[in-house]
Amino acid sequence: MNLTTRFEVVKRLGGGGMGDVFLARSLIDSNQPYVAVKRIRSLFAHDAVARARFEREATVSTLLRHPNIVSTNEYGVDDEGPYFIMDFVEGQSASDLLASTSADAEPLPLDVALSILFDVASALAFAHEFKSRSNAIHGIVHRDLSPDNILIGYDGMARLS
Repeated sequence: MNLTTRFEVVKRLGGGGMGDVFLARSLIDSNQPYVAVKRIRSLFAHDAVARARFEREATVSTLLRHPNIVSTNEYGVDDEGPYFIMDFVEGQSASDLLASTSADAEPLPLDVALSILFDVASALAFAHEFKSRSNAIHGIVHRDLSPDNILIGYDGMARLS
């Protein structure tokens, strides 16, 4: 089933070098919360190396289940190319949080900054030490650690995207 027959894209949330992330809601289940859909940019959809990198990111991210990592729930390919569906984190990015504190001339409180850093370090340690069923370490390295990829939920928890 095509992604566009199951979800309605509400708006673009952001993007990086290879992909764009969109807020979407289910067209099938009205009780399902919003999700984030990451799609490879059309520029890279037919680039075998970029597509393999995107697919590897999707595959690895579906394995990682940790409270401080945004969960990836599904990976697929449709007429528009590869995509993956992640939990939508209601809140803001660390980048937006830092920008708002800079605009107010109020520094980020130390306890808030330390809490965010602790959550991110916990996520990175989990990913780096992640073992497969055969007990082999995957050696996962996050290659785009930036404030844009740290999402702070309204629940106060930071999640790595």
